[in-house]
Amino acid sequence: IGIKYGNDNENTCFGVILLLCFQNLCIGLGAHLALNTDGSLKFITQIPFMTIAIIWIVTVLKEFKKTKKINIKDNIWIILYFICIAISVVINRGSLNSILINTRNMTVFYMAYIIGKKCISTKEQLDSFYKKYIKLMYFVFGVGIILLAFDYKLYEIIGMNEVYIAKGGSGVNNALDSRFYTKLFSFSVIRMGSIYYEPVNLAYFFAFGFIMSLYYNKNNQTNRWLNIIISGTGLFLTYGKGGYMIVGLVMFFVIFDKYIKLLLNRISKKKRNFVAIVLMIVIVSTVVNVYIQK
Repeated sequence: IGIKYGNDNENTCFGVILLLCFQNLCIGLGAHLALNTDGSLKFITQIPFMTIAIIWIVTVLKEFKKTKKINIKDNIWIILYFICIAISVVINRGSLNSILINTRNMTVFYMAYIIGKKCISTKEQLDSFYKKYIKLMYFVFGVGIILLAFDYKLYEIIGMNEVYIAKGGSGVNNALDSRFYTKLFSFSVIRMGSIYYEPVNLAYFFAFGFIMSLYYNKNNQTNRWLNIIISGTGLFLTYGKGGYMIVGLVMFFVIFDKYIKLLLNRISKKKRNFVAIVLMIVIVSTVVNVYIQK
């Protein structure tokens, strides 16, 4: 998917997105057709992370080969972060599986960031990535609506039971997993899972599409409002608080950057920084507290 030397572009990033989107569908269909319900399926779920890690390593090595040095100044915080992770692994030792999963979860975001930064460096590449993402989003939304309509029956055919075994569980016992249900005004509703086979990560997928549709390249977007409606509806139907929180925080910081900063600019820089820091701490603390309590 684009890791060949000298071939870094938006297709590398989009290839990673495709892998994440279709991972569970491939596992579910393949295992279901092969009647495979073995616990060893869980190792297949690590393919996306291994792919991202390999691309990241290749990207870093290529950068080092080009510059002949590691820019410590620009990477000081992430280096300290990796050191803290290493110390945490040594001090809070658990099972090997737990250590590997925690390390993966705490590092993959940075790998993805570096891949995106190095592979999408021009406006044209970003435009191309956005258009491909939107087309994929429409497909994921359409499949999600169909799966919502047919409930567990269709999910069973495409291997939901096998996917949850691959995730380290014992299957779903002929019904949707409990994470597919939530309360809305005292009513129990089913959450959209689409080809992700679960609503939590799907919420992040639609949240990114919604943010891009709302703010990116407003004047040259094709069907911008339809993109916003589709991504917003998809996000809403996942009932994913994490996705809601990301969209809310992005919208707040956009408003903050455009309007609130104008008011803060009227006071001294020292006071302005203090107010901004306090405001950010209060808002983030409130959002996290509400998210945890929900």
